[in-house]
Amino acid sequence: MWYSIFKKRLIVALLLAGLSVPVSAATRYTVATEVVTKGQTRSEVAIVTLFGDKGRIDFVERNGRKEEGGLYLMTLDGGKTAVLGDKGASICSEWDSAEYFSEMGRLLHKARRFAKPDITDVKVEKVLEKPGPELLGYATTHVRLVTTAGVKFSVLAKKYQYTIKITDDFWMAPQLAIHPIEQQWINAQTSTGFDQLDELLDSWYMHLPATVLKQESVFEIQDLVKKEESTKVEKITITSIEKLDPSKILAELFDMPKCKKVSRKKMQAAAKSMFEQTLK
Repeated sequence: MWYSIFKKRLIVALLLAGLSVPVSAATRYTVATEVVTKGQTRSEVAIVTLFGDKGRIDFVERNGRKEEGGLYLMTLDGGKTAVLGDKGASICSEWDSAEYFSEMGRLLHKARRFAKPDITDVKVEKVLEKPGPELLGYATTHVRLVTTAGVKFSVLAKKYQYTIKITDDFWMAPQLAIHPIEQQWINAQTSTGFDQLDELLDSWYMHLPATVLKQESVFEIQDLVKKEESTKVEKITITSIEKLDPSKILAELFDMPKCKKVSRKKMQAAAKSMFEQTLK
């Protein structure tokens, strides 16, 4: 059970890589995530603490209720590796960020050999850029990106065909630099080894050169065979930023627990889970 929860938390944590905070000696910020699918709303609240090349995400609330146990994600090397843990259960596992996304690339290559998908009209277009409202005391720029693609494939003579449209609204604070840990995760996300995905994400991130304080995304997927359409709305917002006195950060916050490295099989399962989450 805990491993299933970890996979979901890793997905949320990697989504936070779409947001960033100013580089400083020590910073703590609160992030609220809300996902609406088929009329149902899921929510998460996380507290992120950054100190040099150390970072930690504590998942403190889910669907309006405080989390039990103490689930967290932590890096001590600038995001190259990450530890997923549960303080209450004294359980943890160690992940390599680059290997995680490389596994997703291998999964996509395997799927391409099996289903021979035809992916067409892949495009990332910036359709809006204008001054935005002040958020948390920072002036912002509002940018809207529209990502579109078509895909069709066959599995055991059964045909599938979809069109995908993702509309992302970002509110960036141009005066704030992207944190190095976030940049490390962005580099991993754009280096899966699956060229079409890497090029798509590169095109996406090139429009986001500064700190993002708020993100709202609408995912629209049309099933052209079943003539059905699904929509998912996702909102990620930094609700507070606090600069900390490094001397007041508890040393044990970044204590490295004794963990087992995640096996290749579990890495594959987690990568597959993250890929499937993007379609739900």
